[in-house]
Amino acid sequence: MKAYLAAIALVLAGGTASAQSVEVGTARWDRFPALQAKPSRLDHAALATTVEALLKNKQCTFAHQSARRFDISVPYAVQFDDGGKVSRVLVANMGCTPLETLVGHAVLAQADAGDFLPGSGGAGRWYAGSLNFNLQ
Repeated sequence: MKAYLAAIALVLAGGTASAQSVEVGTARWDRFPALQAKPSRLDHAALATTVEALLKNKQCTFAHQSARRFDISVPYAVQFDDGGKVSRVLVANMGCTPLETLVGHAVLAQADAGDFLPGSGGAGRWYAGSLNFNLQ
């Protein structure tokens, strides 16, 4: 649990805007246009360590995944407002609230850092991305 909280602290170091909302749900992720992003400043090693702890502590279970060996991709989508800022985030329902929370916070941290570029679809348009966590 300490690793989980530490990773949340790492991705939230810049703070998040209160106007942004994060929801968990399902979508046809392949129907969204791809999200354009700058190189990520997230500490992916710390995030993977957090996922490892979630699996080790049995907070999350996934078929064919263990704390010693995992490869988990979590789809998400972001919606931009009129000013080109991320206003909403939709994280795939993975059946693991701590993982979904971790991804939501990581995506908000990227949005607040200006890592996402609004597409040409205009305000209100959704764009999809994913975060992958692996340990081999």
